[in-house]
Amino acid sequence: MKNNHKQKLLKALFLISILLLLSSGTALSQYSVGDTVANFTLNDISGNPVSLYDYQGEVILLNFFATWWPSCNSEAPDLEQNIWKVYGPYGLKLLGIDLAENASLVSNWANNLGITYPLLLDLNYAVWNYYGMGYIPHNVLLDTSMVILYTNYGY
Repeated sequence: MKNNHKQKLLKALFLISILLLLSSGTALSQYSVGDTVANFTLNDISGNPVSLYDYQGEVILLNFFATWWPSCNSEAPDLEQNIWKVYGPYGLKLLGIDLAENASLVSNWANNLGITYPLLLDLNYAVWNYYGMGYIPHNVLLDTSMVILYTNYGY
């Protein structure tokens, strides 16, 4: 009987550990601060392919988001007004990367919120699997050599 309780406790601790690992974001992310990132290509909401390395030599802010998440809906207008419109004219590139939603939905969302920075579609989480796997919104700042300077989850 005592052994049975011990087994149940060990199983519970194991499950809790797995859940914590899955929810931590940084534990499963392939990249972290200081890493040089690989190129990727995603379609924008108009269907045009956009490659990260098209912006090599520029400072880039990647913003991973989903239209259904309230924090993303709050953050996007702030990114538009306080980052894109202020620092974009000085060369900062801001790429919004939507997670697994279709172009029409994301386009309507952007129009409703007044978002003008480029929006890319990560339909199968191919890019997210390297940068995120935690909470959204998730921001990643890259320097001109594609090295991660800063990363942040949440808004």
